Amino acid sequence: MEMTPEKIPPKPKPKTIGIRFLRYWLGSFNGIQVFIFPVLLLNWLDALELVQVVTELLTFKIHYLPLTIFMFLAVYVLFILAKYYVSAPHSKAEFKRFIIELHKYLLICLLCFAILFLLAIFLKYFYGILISEKTIASVAARVLGMFAILFCHLSQSWTEPWQKLGHSFSNASARVMVFARHHPYRFHTFNVVHLFFILILCKAYVNWQEYIYYPIFYALGLDFKFIMIPLNNTLALSVNVILVTFAALCSSFFFIPLVWLATQITRFLHPIKPQKRTHQPILEKVNE
Repeated sequence: MEMTPEKIPPKPKPKTIGIRFLRYWLGSFNGIQVFIFPVLLLNWLDALELVQVVTELLTFKIHYLPLTIFMFLAVYVLFILAKYYVSAPHSKAEFKRFIIELHKYLLICLLCFAILFLLAIFLKYFYGILISEKTIASVAARVLGMFAILFCHLSQSWTEPWQKLGHSFSNASARVMVFARHHPYRFHTFNVVHLFFILILCKAYVNWQEYIYYPIFYALGLDFKFIMIPLNNTLALSVNVILVTFAALCSSFFFIPLVWLATQITRFLHPIKPQKRTHQPILEKVNE
């Protein structure tokens, strides 16, 4: 499939330093490291207070659990919307369509997880097969979190070459599907290699925290630890959710160098190389 620019390319919007920074902080695959290695949150949260709050939530304050899940889910949806908004150019109609599609698939996922909970309870009471609901909730949250981030990131990685030529996001997505049908081996190989690099860099980030960031913070006398508060009311619960969100954002902030490195590797290994936009050949073709 030929890489040709649009006949009337739109005026490119200037990329400010702030926009570039947000694309690496909130865009790309940044944030997935928290779902692959949840222990990274302990670098920014006080461990003892976190254990105490979680224990209290799962025992004496278990009536707060549904509200807690809803609040974390709302924060996550806002994060995915922000990731889509800053990752690639799009129109208002495309952004609205993405919001609708996101909520549709989110509803399907929640129904599937609810069925898993019912199945676990059914097996427990009728057959004596014990399946931990907490394990189901933990695995489901991590799988859902990783899948949405990977989908947004891979979609942006594939559509970027065509968008650089002036195509809209929907047009670029259609061209990606055509490329996948004609070159399935190259398409799937790039996805697998890309996922492999993401896993490697996330694991490397765990080592960075221990051998690079910790010594620097210790030498500077800095201690970034958010202290959670007891669950006395819904306001305390809201504050704790915000603190966990800040911890995840801090983790993503210091993950930016590796995200930038992955972006450069992705562009180098990408099977589609965008050509520079030229106006003269198009005009000659139209005149002919």
